Amino acid sequence: MDIKGLRQKEILSFVLFSLVVHVATQDVNECIEIVTSCSNGGCITVDEKLRCPVYLVASNSIPLTKGAVIANIPILEKEYIVSFDVYLASFTTDVRIVVYFTIGLNRSNNDMIPALLLYPNGNMAIPAPANGNFFTYPNPIALNTWTNVRISQVLIGTQYVNSIRINENTVSDYANDQAQDFYNVTVYASDTWFEAQDGFIRNLFFINGKANNYECDVHPPCSWNNGVCTNSNGSYYCSCTTGWTLGQDGISCIDINECIQSNPPCSWSNGVCMNTNGSFLCSCNMGWTLGEDNASCVDVNECASSSPPCSLFNGVCNNTYGSYFCSCNKGWMLAQDNATCVDVNECIENVTSCSNGGCITVDKQPRCPVYLVGSISIPLTKGAVIASIPILEKEYIVSFDVFLTSFTTDILIAVYFTIGLNRLNNDMIPALLLYPNGNMAIPAPTNGNFFDIPNPIALNTWTNVRISQVLIGTQYVNTIRINENTVYDYVNDQAQDFYNVTVYASDTWFEAQDGFIKNMFFINGKANNYECDVHPPCSWNNGVCTNSNGSYYCSCATGWTLGQDDISCIDINECIQTNPPCSWSNAVCVNTNGSFFCSCKVGWTLGQNNASCVDVNECASSSPPCSLVNGVCNNTYGSYFCSCKKGWMLAQDNATCVDVNECIENVTSCSNGGCITVDKQPRCPVYLVGSMSIPLTKGAVIASIPILEKEYIVSFDVYFSSFTTNIRIVVYFTNGSNSSKNDVIPAFVLHVNGKKTFLVSTDGYFFDILNPIALNSWTNVRISQVLIGTQYVNTIRINENTVHVYVNHQARDFYNVTVYTSHALFEAQDGFLKNMFYVNGKANINECTQTNPPCFWSNGLCTNTNGSFFCSCNVGWALGQDNASCVDVDECSSNIRPCSWSNGVCLNTLGSFICSCKYRWILGEDSSSCIDICEGCEENKNKVCDIRSATKILCLCKNGYFSLDNMMTCIDVDDCSSETNGCRDNSICVNTDGGYNCTCPIGFILTNDGMGCQDVNECLQNKCGLDHNVTCINKVGNFECICPQGQFFNSSVLLCQDINECLFTGAEYPCDSVRGHCENQPFPVKYVCSCPTGWSLSSKNICTDVNECLIWCNGTNGRCINQVGGFQCMCAVGYAYSNVTHQCEQVNMCALGFQCPNNSVCTMTVPGSVSCQCINGLMMDYSSNCVEINNCNGPNMCYDKPHSRCVNKQGIGMWSCDCLNGYQAVGNFCSLILVNECIIAEQEKKSLCKLNQQCIDTTSSFKCRCLTGFSLTSTGDCEDINECIVNKTACQYNADCVNTYGSYYCKCKISFVAENVTDSSLMHCYAIESIWSSWEQISTCSELCSTDAKQGKIKFHRRCLAIDFNSCNGQFLKEEYCNSEYCDNKIRISKRLQCEKWSNMQPTISDISAQQNETWLKKLKSWNSWKVQGCHQSLDDASLLVNHDIKSIRNEIKRLSVYRSMLIDVIDCNTYIQRQAGLLKEYISVYSEITMYASIKAALSKLKSRIDLKLNNCARGMSLLGVYSSLSQVKNMI
Repeated sequence: MDIKGLRQKEILSFVLFSLVVHVATQDVNECIEIVTSCSNGGCITVDEKLRCPVYLVASNSIPLTKGAVIANIPILEKEYIVSFDVYLASFTTDVRIVVYFTIGLNRSNNDMIPALLLYPNGNMAIPAPANGNFFTYPNPIALNTWTNVRISQVLIGTQYVNSIRINENTVSDYANDQAQDFYNVTVYASDTWFEAQDGFIRNLFFINGKANNYECDVHPPCSWNNGVCTNSNGSYYCSCTTGWTLGQDGISCIDINECIQSNPPCSWSNGVCMNTNGSFLCSCNMGWTLGEDNASCVDVNECASSSPPCSLFNGVCNNTYGSYFCSCNKGWMLAQDNATCVDVNECIENVTSCSNGGCITVDKQPRCPVYLVGSISIPLTKGAVIASIPILEKEYIVSFDVFLTSFTTDILIAVYFTIGLNRLNNDMIPALLLYPNGNMAIPAPTNGNFFDIPNPIALNTWTNVRISQVLIGTQYVNTIRINENTVYDYVNDQAQDFYNVTVYASDTWFEAQDGFIKNMFFINGKANNYECDVHPPCSWNNGVCTNSNGSYYCSCATGWTLGQDDISCIDINECIQTNPPCSWSNAVCVNTNGSFFCSCKVGWTLGQNNASCVDVNECASSSPPCSLVNGVCNNTYGSYFCSCKKGWMLAQDNATCVDVNECIENVTSCSNGGCITVDKQPRCPVYLVGSMSIPLTKGAVIASIPILEKEYIVSFDVYFSSFTTNIRIVVYFTNGSNSSKNDVIPAFVLHVNGKKTFLVSTDGYFFDILNPIALNSWTNVRISQVLIGTQYVNTIRINENTVHVYVNHQARDFYNVTVYTSHALFEAQDGFLKNMFYVNGKANINECTQTNPPCFWSNGLCTNTNGSFFCSCNVGWALGQDNASCVDVDECSSNIRPCSWSNGVCLNTLGSFICSCKYRWILGEDSSSCIDICEGCEENKNKVCDIRSATKILCLCKNGYFSLDNMMTCIDVDDCSSETNGCRDNSICVNTDGGYNCTCPIGFILTNDGMGCQDVNECLQNKCGLDHNVTCINKVGNFECICPQGQFFNSSVLLCQDINECLFTGAEYPCDSVRGHCENQPFPVKYVCSCPTGWSLSSKNICTDVNECLIWCNGTNGRCINQVGGFQCMCAVGYAYSNVTHQCEQVNMCALGFQCPNNSVCTMTVPGSVSCQCINGLMMDYSSNCVEINNCNGPNMCYDKPHSRCVNKQGIGMWSCDCLNGYQAVGNFCSLILVNECIIAEQEKKSLCKLNQQCIDTTSSFKCRCLTGFSLTSTGDCEDINECIVNKTACQYNADCVNTYGSYYCKCKISFVAENVTDSSLMHCYAIESIWSSWEQISTCSELCSTDAKQGKIKFHRRCLAIDFNSCNGQFLKEEYCNSEYCDNKIRISKRLQCEKWSNMQPTISDISAQQNETWLKKLKSWNSWKVQGCHQSLDDASLLVNHDIKSIRNEIKRLSVYRSMLIDVIDCNTYIQRQAGLLKEYISVYSEITMYASIKAALSKLKSRIDLKLNNCARGMSLLGVYSSLSQVKNMI
């Protein structure tokens, strides 16, 4: 729940309530408002009522005196008010009487009418004529202050209520059962027995009689919560506070359910209205919260919460309207909990064919790498060439793992990609350099710069290095990662392709780093088309990822829109759009994820067209809300209300009906008897038989009546003790002596079995009632005839149950009617009669003149109608929902606003309204509009409205303005143009609108008077900072910060900082400008010069060469050559330069990790050479693997034992000769075993094999083999093979496999049919609607292509592919219009939409293949005559030329492949036989060219390999030093 929203609502309610209370509690002096003549004194207000008091003591106080008589009054009536003020100075030690009204001198309580007694502790007792009781007020009366006491007695209802108030607070309220008038009353200040109290009284008065309208003041009749009692002259009326409505009883308040009103509150999108007592609360659906305006629902951003729902790594929380969803970054996917992200193996997700190696994942993309070093590590070796690659493109990835065992004392190169042999940075594309402390430098083709990695690389562990360059937008970004951590990101403005790149492990200058590399690969170009295929970057619900060349873009499904991140989809709230849906009357639009739905307000439901709201008829539901007898449910638009039939009224639940006793409600004077209720009407009956029963007697006349009118009621009670054996007449009305039916008006006849017959003058017919009447019980019978519309309807009721209704077309008045009990012709029925009466005519009651009229409420009007009435209200009032009360019309909130203006206030009053205006506005002549008294004197015209009174103003110019046109316009005064302006002392005058300001330049500050400028001493403001080396010098309007020599002042940090002399150039550079290194030093030292290794620093900071050969590389196995700035150490074969001893040391290849095969041992033979020896029992095979020795490989094994084979035994020279199958050993020979067991068993009708097995004779025995369709089990039995499970493709597509015993068959699925084949496994199934072949042309166009008109026709046919031809519905032949056989674009028989783009059904590509074929054949012939010769420049030129030719022919193959694909599409789209033949010929020609060019490319690639091999040999062929042919390291310090 939104606590903040509720709190704001509470505050708002309190403010509104306070405003109402404030307005209501402003005291009105009724004596001023109403001029009243009080003959016996001035008017006073008591209980906010206008009263005329009789003053006994005026406002001048008098002292309390023992026995002092104030006055004698002739009478104090039952209803009275006595009021006085008392002032007490102290409390005494005994009881004191302050004021004493009495009719005698004794001290009986009944005589004190009333009095005020005071106890010693200050507590009061007030005896009053209230059943003779005292009332003790427990709180002491205050001393030294005036206290008001008022005692009153008024009649409320039938009781007299006595009330006592102290300072307007009621302290006693009591019903007085002994109220009476008191005559000849004497009033004392104090009394005659007690000593007087020390104090005074004043303002003593009494009022006789009923104070008008105390109903609301004492015990209000409107005694409920949320009700308001309003007094009126001699009466009152009840109303309710906001949020409540008056009940039917006129005194109780019923809560208004604002949520079901026609325009309910909270009816905004996703809002929920909750009704409360007297008010309501607005809340929101799940996923929404109440906005700050408390009038809208704001989406809850679950993703921004302190505990976001998507608690995941590599994931994204996407907020939506009313909800959220989780998605993952590229390369990750949602787990089953839909909250966490798990890694995607892109190489498993995407089956990618990598011709040169397995698929790997780089940056969450499946890529095909070119491996230079595999998973087997190789040592870093000086000058070792790993590979030569023809091109390293602008976009590339280079990755390798490096393992270092130690750090050296000099810079070493571990990996080196280069296009030359120099050491320029631009040639290192890229490289990995190691400093002595293990820090790395990675030069890359990034504007020719190194990038230093400050953190040392780890020793004795594998470290991955990846260098990449990709195009992002229009910039090439170079990135370096160490163990997947990005350490460098930089834009390369000089990106280019590099050709003929050589890759070194170490290089040709430095000694090799002690370590290894593995898993080295490179990838050229940018990976395309994987973004949307693996785990798309647009990884969300309702999103669509569309791949593009080298990229992708995201879009959203209907009902969603792309978020600001361009990858997430956000729900569109259709309900808040400019033209929202569901915008019809009483409709509510509810937004959902990706859509919306329309619903209706309470009391309405969606119509059948789903585009309108139809009223819900609650009264027609299966469980109507008005579940009542004698009640009526009244449907209204959007709601309903319950009402009751005539004679019934609504109970307090507003749903059930209770009976109205009309005779109580309506005081009716019935001269001949009491009032009775008949058909819910008060009627005056004429009784013929009273409540005392009489026996039924033959021929007994009860009465004679002068007339029985057309409309009448006859009612009586009858009691039967038995049934007789003949017909009996019970009651008999007649106007003649005969027995004609028309004379019987009416009669009651009883049959033998108790069946009843009624005779009435209704067209002269009998009416039989078949159900027997009950015996030994009183039964009421009522016969009536009333005029309904234009017809007289006769009704018979038995015990209030209607048993007969009939229209009497011969209704008339009957005169001189005689009433019999029984009949003179028949014996009397055994029984009794009572309560017999008749009523003539229809009762028309004027309900409006009854004692309690139905519309008897405040401002209500009752209008009588024929047989009914209706209620209405006075002007300014409207009929309430209960149709029984008048509710004030709030004219101020109605659509027709009576006070139609801005700046006005409409104040609703009971039955009317009042218009008033805000401050500085007055009411217009129409009493409804407000006029601004300052109109025309607006401030935006530089004027000021001077309000002198409510109706008078003066319009003046503002200060700094003057007028030349009698205040029509006000012009600004330019104060700065006058020399008298107050700006002085370096200040600058700036004119402003209506005035001016003095400002100061930088370095000055305004004086206290704001007119002059004085210099600012910036040094006192620490403008130079707090550095003790800084000296601050103040100047007029400025200041200067000075630092010691060798330092400068940095104003951005307010410090003296060292001058870096090493940044000087030219002659000012302090160190050797060629080889020297300058290192700046902190103050006071300036700098330090140093030289590279191999150089020494002179006293003049000049670098001179050091001859390292005097101490290094001077052993017997090395030769040292001093070089400028370095040296060259050449070691003999098997030796390498040591960075520790600086000599040539023997290299132990086995210790360095030389890999021998499994089961072999590595040993050193001579320096520089190793040998792998297999362990005992194994030998080296041709592939250099150690395998077991096969003793059977010797010559002439088992040559002397025919029909045998050599079997190898473990151990050297161990073998044996065993006989072949079907032979047995006989001595030293193998002889044939002759057996035909299967044939013999078959002849003897025996079975040597189990069920489903076949017996097969072998050379010396037999074997059992399972039949086709069966397989052998572990127990030796043969079981059926379920081919449908073993072979998932046993049947063709759209066919089901059905297994049988030993076999299977295929059948088509439902809605598919098969073609006619003998082998069901080869049967193709076609959908019933697609079992036709494609249309094929079988003729040519009958007309030439001359115009676009449809002139000729062309024929096509198709075949039915189903087994049953009846499955093919349609035609086998058809004709189409055409122009000629070559106007293919006029025929619209396209197999797919793609065909529409082929204009005239032919490709548009120029064929120059014949000329190119001849060119390439000549070029290949010239290359075949070229021979690889010595190592010179022509070899490098040849390498470049053959690379160029390979690239050119690769492009030609690509062009022809595109052409071939286009031809396939054109042939597939073309439906004409003549055109297809030519296109097929063209396709074969192109295919042949591609095959030939592929052969030429293969030949050139082979030639390229030969040239590269020669180049590598030439590079290694430096044999100038004889045995010193292993160049270990070149050190060339930079």
